[in-house]
Amino acid sequence: MPGSVIPAIIAARMRRYKEVFYAANALSPATAVRLADKGLRESLVFHKLVRQGILVAVGDGRFYLDEVRDEAVMHNKRKFLAVLVIISLGLLIIGIISAWKG
Repeated sequence: MPGSVIPAIIAARMRRYKEVFYAANALSPATAVRLADKGLRESLVFHKLVRQGILVAVGDGRFYLDEVRDEAVMHNKRKFLAVLVIISLGLLIIGIISAWKG
């Protein structure tokens, strides 16, 4: 159980950062905001979003949400999960057939 809780907490915190930037309309360099002004802080989750290019620094401690990059990252995650599910189902079917024949 604890192993499944941590990714859920990280995902929720990432979503929170993105929601705050979206609500502040910080979606371009011109509308970038400072974290402290929005009640946020630099955390591991924040730095992950920056590394992924979802939150982009524009200088002077201001950042904005790159919606295009966010969608691309989410699309890749969904694709990876779909492939993982297909592989798991394939292995399950092979296991069932092996058990049935054996």
